[in-house]
Amino acid sequence: KDNGVLVTCDLSGGVLRAKEGETVDLTINFDVHGKTNLLKFGDYWHKEFMDKRGEYTLRLGEFYIIKTKENLIVPLDYVAELKKFEETLGEISVHEAGFVHPGWGLNRVDNILGTPLILETTVNKVPFTLSDGDPIAYLNYHKLLNPLDEKDADIKTPHQYQGLNPGKIFIED
Repeated sequence: KDNGVLVTCDLSGGVLRAKEGETVDLTINFDVHGKTNLLKFGDYWHKEFMDKRGEYTLRLGEFYIIKTKENLIVPLDYVAELKKFEETLGEISVHEAGFVHPGWGLNRVDNILGTPLILETTVNKVPFTLSDGDPIAYLNYHKLLNPLDEKDADIKTPHQYQGLNPGKIFIED
């Protein structure tokens, strides 16, 4: 499709599902508390796995975090837009405001080429069943008028090493 690639879901390490009915009124003063390890993971998230058939069903009204199977790269002269893998289905939404910055997956100090995306995922109309490796999103590349310099691309961001987690604000139980 266009100038991009189809990305698939990696269910082998599980899926994170936000706890049902959890509404949190939380004000955090980052100047006092810092920016990491503020909330207990288990108070807000369930880690779930595929069933015996190797499938996982996303339920209506739930919020999920799913990792892509592919380690992705965005060259310094491109930006990538994350889109639904098939707009006409309309059943699953991934990170609606998703843009991936230039330099994504480049120059990792661990010498791994590329970085997976962590997708914020919901279903829109009916439950949606996924198997490991199923298409989940489409990454459409757009050429920039001027390439970014490495120093401007923030290629050393901690996101380059992200795994399946809801964010550094959570600490494992």
